[in-house]
Amino acid sequence: MLISIFSPKGGVGKTTLALGFAEVISQNQSVCIIEFDFSPGDFSAILDLDITKNVLMATKYNFADNVQRPQDAKYDVIVGGFPDAHERIPRDEFDRMVRRVEEKYDVVLVDIQPGFIERAIDVLNRSDAVLLIAEDDYRVAARINGFLDWIMVNNINQAKNFFFVVNRKKGKEIQFLDKMQNRLPFFYEVPFIKDLKGHKDNRLEKHIKTMYEKIQQAVQVTAIEI
Repeated sequence: MLISIFSPKGGVGKTTLALGFAEVISQNQSVCIIEFDFSPGDFSAILDLDITKNVLMATKYNFADNVQRPQDAKYDVIVGGFPDAHERIPRDEFDRMVRRVEEKYDVVLVDIQPGFIERAIDVLNRSDAVLLIAEDDYRVAARINGFLDWIMVNNINQAKNFFFVVNRKKGKEIQFLDKMQNRLPFFYEVPFIKDLKGHKDNRLEKHIKTMYEKIQQAVQVTAIEI
């Protein structure tokens, strides 16, 4: 299964959730998480990994030589690398690398950067599920609404594989995301967790487990319908 985690607005907790999924899923399945973030991404700093072993190197050469495992983790990682890397990744070679990763692991997670880039379109279309992460903020709502307008007008992706996740929800009612023109059904709401201790926080883990169970069920239903 290929799951992408994406938001057109930075700072909404996307990377924390992505790494949280890697932690939870790797307890029972083999997992590789790919950082498709060249802004630059945070994986190398958060997980203390070598930034020179990155997506570009994994695409152009042997991907296995550029896979790293963080200390005390059960999942593998391919970090994003430097800001110009995505411009040097040929489409066919990238597709081949992703296919090889999918063949080796039960679940592949892709953390996609907020600034939209060409190869990201291929990942979104290829994904079994895309977690569209948002906070209930008017700026986030405006950015997501514009993003959905863009992909639908350009017939890039009809959002059929999108799962709308509200992160860090405060209060009982949704104020801004519920009023978007391109409103998607809310798939899951992660409450605001005070003093969250990163992607390994036990309070986040229970929400990740529930979301993953729901994703598995939803993807299975979609496959049956097709």
